[in-house]
Amino acid sequence: MLNHVSSIPGLHEPVRSFWLLKAYGIEAPTPISYAVGNRYITSLGSDYFYLDMEESAYCRGTLKGAVSHDNMIVVACGDELVLLSELGEVVERIGSAYGLPAPVESLGLCGEALCLSSKNQRYKINIDQLSWLSVSAEVSMDRSKPVKLPQEYQGTLVQNYMGDSISWERVLLDIHSGRLLALGPWLMDIAALFLIMLAISGVSMWYSGRRRKQR
Repeated sequence: MLNHVSSIPGLHEPVRSFWLLKAYGIEAPTPISYAVGNRYITSLGSDYFYLDMEESAYCRGTLKGAVSHDNMIVVACGDELVLLSELGEVVERIGSAYGLPAPVESLGLCGEALCLSSKNQRYKINIDQLSWLSVSAEVSMDRSKPVKLPQEYQGTLVQNYMGDSISWERVLLDIHSGRLLALGPWLMDIAALFLIMLAISGVSMWYSGRRRKQR
């Protein structure tokens, strides 16, 4: 098969098998998702979050929640709020330079007002005025909570995240060299040496037998 790589299109395709990728030390991430209406904001543990199945924006800190508010999607990262349009475009980033209480621990709604909690303190947020009103913990807050991402979204996101770095051609080469499954190239080297010794001993036996016949 290695001699005919160019004529076998499937060998250039990326490996999508999780167990095989794990053998290469590539671990599948665990998605953290928040539902916003019928859409999903998801983090795969990297510095970016996704809106549905599309990479959306940089997230400074851990994803803490997402809510829909005033025709926008408000995403809470550990150190900032990211405001998205309904199309997923970044409208504004609000960080400590604007007085944002940080780190953000959770995001939600207090009635119709946007709320967040930071260092065990709850705040009502006025996005237009960029004000943070400290409120009593007795004020009811509907927190944004993680949800299970639909399987079709999760499969696509995780596969895209793990990338196309390993192809089937690479797998065949590593099997041939003994690098896959921790066999190591030395094992294949030893096998090759035994084959060489077998060939030499075979020629030697043939030559010895021929000499005996000549006598």
